[in-house]
This record gives sequence, C-alpha cells and structure tokens, in this order.
Amino acid sequence: MWGPLVQILERQLEITDEADRSVALHLQIGEVSARHARDQGRAIAAYQQALELDPRCGEALEALEGLYEATGES
Repeated sequence: MWGPLVQILERQLEITDEADRSVALHLQIGEVSARHARDQGRAIAAYQQALELDPRCGEALEALEGLYEATGES
C-alpha cells in the first residue's frame, strides 16, 4: 500500500535539482518507510542520504538514532 507513495517520492527526487527539496524528499521517504511500510532498512538509507546532503539535518539525525536503537545497529 505504501510502496507506490515511496516510488512517487523517489521519482520526484530524480527530477529535482534543489538540495533543500531533495533533503525534504529523503525525509519523507524515511518517514513513510519507517512508520507505515515497516521497512527500516529503506528508512535508514533515506535518512543517511538526507544527511549526506545536509549534515546538520536534526530531523534525520534523530530519526536515525531511533531506528538504530530499534534495530540494534550502530
């Protein structure tokens, strides 16, 4: 059910050239993947990509911390 939404967000990433928009899309992908699709691996990847674009992104850092705690990763 949530897979198509993630695919739409990923398509939007392909066509945007704005860094702020890319960060926002990665955050959305992370949230949908973690909370709705229960795909922690995809969520972690999305939040990491957001941090690559904006290393000071507090939202991504907080989300990653929670996901790492939940999955036992570090």
